[in-house]
Amino acid sequence: MVSSRWYIVLAPRPDPVLVVRPGDSLSSCGEFYYEAVLYSIVINTMSLVVPFDDSALAKAALVRARQFDRVLNEGVRVVSVIPTQNIRYARERGWLGENEPFDGSQIVQSLRASALKLAPDAQFEYFVTRRSASSGTIAKQIRRFARDNDATIVFIGSKNAGRFAHALTVGSSVASGKKYDTMIITQPHLPEIRTLEQLDPSEEISGDQ
Repeated sequence: MVSSRWYIVLAPRPDPVLVVRPGDSLSSCGEFYYEAVLYSIVINTMSLVVPFDDSALAKAALVRARQFDRVLNEGVRVVSVIPTQNIRYARERGWLGENEPFDGSQIVQSLRASALKLAPDAQFEYFVTRRSASSGTIAKQIRRFARDNDATIVFIGSKNAGRFAHALTVGSSVASGKKYDTMIITQPHLPEIRTLEQLDPSEEISGDQ
């Protein structure tokens, strides 16, 4: 979830505290608030981020994030990055059949459906990049997404997880304020973590491998 800004007005009368949402007019507070002090408070709501390409490992990463969310209650955000008109890239990931033309809308719909089947409460978002986007460019998009959404953990499941994780975690400037950890999922059948399994069994992904 993205940060939101709220305003709290403290005044001697007639009420001690008034909460004003963004867009509300302070003129509606009335003349009694002429001595009010305005405070701006930024409420950061954290999230668990999962880059998603519909592979078996990405699905496992999403299920693990869902399990963690049962404990952390931060919300899961799924993000897919789609190089436009890159038929080879799409076919390698199973997004297109052998003779299917590139159809961005259909790819997005399929990725969203697959992600929400595994994590119905997750929020799905996607980005479209240029056709020749490198893995570094894609990682940069996801790194920015994680930062903008106050990620605490990024769950990565990919056959190129090592290289991808390196791109996610190395080279960020100090000013970026990166505060997330990365969890790399290296096998489609998740090792059992008893507490997580008791809260949220991962059995349903076995049929998707």
